[in-house]
Amino acid sequence: MKKILLLFVIAPLFLSAYGQENFFTKEGKITFYSHTPLEDITAKNTSVGSIINSSTGEIVFTLKMTDFIFPKKLMQKHFNNNYVESDKFPKATYKGMITNNDSVNYQKKGTYPVMVTGDMSIHGVTREVSAEGTISVTGEGIEANAVFMLQPEKYDIKIPRLVRKRLAENVEITVDMSYNPM
Repeated sequence: MKKILLLFVIAPLFLSAYGQENFFTKEGKITFYSHTPLEDITAKNTSVGSIINSSTGEIVFTLKMTDFIFPKKLMQKHFNNNYVESDKFPKATYKGMITNNDSVNYQKKGTYPVMVTGDMSIHGVTREVSAEGTISVTGEGIEANAVFMLQPEKYDIKIPRLVRKRLAENVEITVDMSYNPM
């Protein structure tokens, strides 16, 4: 009798967990690109951590600012020391929701357009950011991709006048994630 009662107590827990799959990565890629007539600046971070809860549409990203790699070491030094002040603000985070998560079938291979809305925290400032992207369900996991624009000044990132013409007011952010089931 105790075993049957235990089964009725535990079964709903297993049933509610079934189909609620989380996907994660520790090796996501975020690239930023700035274009001006004077110079193009690009940097890539390939150590981005992220989790997607497929049942709720919650999505979280976290990254260390010092993990951005630039083609020139001096750019990387200025980025970390003078602009994003990585010693004071070592991480950037994004916590959001896939607002049309119901339109993604995580059980069926295919590519699905998505809209993500959430809070981006950089340099001690948090702002709402929305972006269009895609989720591709593959045989091994899922791929998530998005491209959006970000304004460094909105995050209190000060650009000295001397180099202001070398950095675009709007920086293009590209997100490329390959998630595995947890």
